[in-house]
Amino acid sequence: MLPEKVNIFGIEYTVRQDKDEYLDASSALGEIFYSTQEIYIKNTMSEERKVKILVHEICHGIMFEAGAIGEAGDEKIVGFMGICLHHFIKNNDFEWVKR
Repeated sequence: MLPEKVNIFGIEYTVRQDKDEYLDASSALGEIFYSTQEIYIKNTMSEERKVKILVHEICHGIMFEAGAIGEAGDEKIVGFMGICLHHFIKNNDFEWVKR
């Protein structure tokens, strides 16, 4: 199950799964909107796919909020970063970071 909100460098983004019609029109599985702090994730995918797409969109947000990319983003870098970060998060315990 996806979270309702994610915090990216102090900016709270709402995660929405009710915009399939919009995403279908743009042929996207997910999209981040910096001006409204929203992330749309296509609802008709498997939970595993939704998680991967959300991590991808979070990577866009991290790079945007850090000033590394503009609103258009760099899909090649974000795509690679999203795959790597998803795998890393899924396969490691992060309790040590929270101490």
